Amino acid sequence: MRDDWVDVSLVNDLNYVKTGVAEYYEPKEYYSTGSIKGDSIASEGAYSYSDRPSRANRLGYLGDVLQARMKDTDKAILINNKLDQQLFSTGFIQIRPNPKILYSKYIFHYLKSIIFLNEKDKNCSGSTQSALNDKSAQNLSVPLAPIPIQRAIISKIETLFSDLDNGISDLKKALQQLKIYQQAVLKKAFEGAFTKGLNREIAIAEYKGSDSLPIGWRWVKLGETAEMCLGKMLDKAKNKGELKPYLGNINVRWGSFDLINLKQMRFEENEEKRYRIDKNDLIICEGGEPGRCAVWVSDKQMYIQKALHRVRFHRNNKPFYFYYYFVYLALTGGLTRYFTGTTIKHLTGRRLKEVLIPLPTSFPEQQEIVHEIESRLSVCDKVEQSITEGLEKAEALRQSILKKAFEGKLLSLAEIEQCKQEKDYEPASVLLEKIKTEKKK
Repeated sequence: MRDDWVDVSLVNDLNYVKTGVAEYYEPKEYYSTGSIKGDSIASEGAYSYSDRPSRANRLGYLGDVLQARMKDTDKAILINNKLDQQLFSTGFIQIRPNPKILYSKYIFHYLKSIIFLNEKDKNCSGSTQSALNDKSAQNLSVPLAPIPIQRAIISKIETLFSDLDNGISDLKKALQQLKIYQQAVLKKAFEGAFTKGLNREIAIAEYKGSDSLPIGWRWVKLGETAEMCLGKMLDKAKNKGELKPYLGNINVRWGSFDLINLKQMRFEENEEKRYRIDKNDLIICEGGEPGRCAVWVSDKQMYIQKALHRVRFHRNNKPFYFYYYFVYLALTGGLTRYFTGTTIKHLTGRRLKEVLIPLPTSFPEQQEIVHEIESRLSVCDKVEQSITEGLEKAEALRQSILKKAFEGKLLSLAEIEQCKQEKDYEPASVLLEKIKTEKKK
């Protein structure tokens, strides 16, 4: 029911704030679209007026609502006391609602709704990065409801979201507990606990500073157990030869490969053997998320690009044993000691060769450890999938609530009738006239 509602222009009717910052004298915290990670926002530093980044050309005031301009992005902000009068990037659009006409939380929820996000994306343009500009923003509208309806919608959304967030919090806790369990399983595995019948005594570690190991095990550097190769540099000017599909960093997941939209490059005959992936090779990311890896178990012809290492093990070494140890290192933070770089981290070939592995010299013991790990983690995988699906459903439900709210379907007829009895109830068309009057002042 959208009786007495009216669609208003986002730019022409609302207080759409243009870029520009008046001179200020005390340093201000700066926030860009990259400052937002999920539900958190972190400052990118404090800047004076003269040394601020060129894109730091907005000031947010209490009650302002911002949303990222980029396509396929939802990074809305409702300016609170902490963010009041701080710097923001031109990568946001900005609305400054008059509280007598439009509630900040109402427009905030609308800018996060799939209704708005879809319309925003349709109006985005740009070759390098598709985004909404001020001109195309004029094509966007907002469903303006009477003030009591706005209040009721905000109240109902927040009640429903509170219940939803409690459920999401429980799912995330379960996911965290699952990761703790996975870490415990892997820790026991690489301490020899699952094959302790074979190894009860303790031998001295080979490398200084390493932990002691069960007898029959030794610390080895990864470079001692395998041949390694960094993938081919993509250089279109020099590339000759036959087009072949290749894996890049984005194609490697933990334990699997995403082969959708594979790209191709040319490999000369003398390069094919060097950069080809064989069955049971371990493929490891050099950058992005350094160390992320998976074992190639397919017979499909495939090659690697420079962002990846190919690790091909010597005889009597099981690749999945090494894969699970990399998972363990990633979970415990042990991988970071091998990274290079300050801002952007890398796992170079030289550092990769130095990764220490606790290795049973017996191939059957390696196999048994992998079997014990997989028998336990297979249950975890099913539980994790269930939790992930639950989180996805929760987000879909959140969007369903917002969609109903701005289609006028969230409130019942009784709730709408109650709103109409409020003293400040008046049709949105009257509010629109007030907005236009305010803009002329």
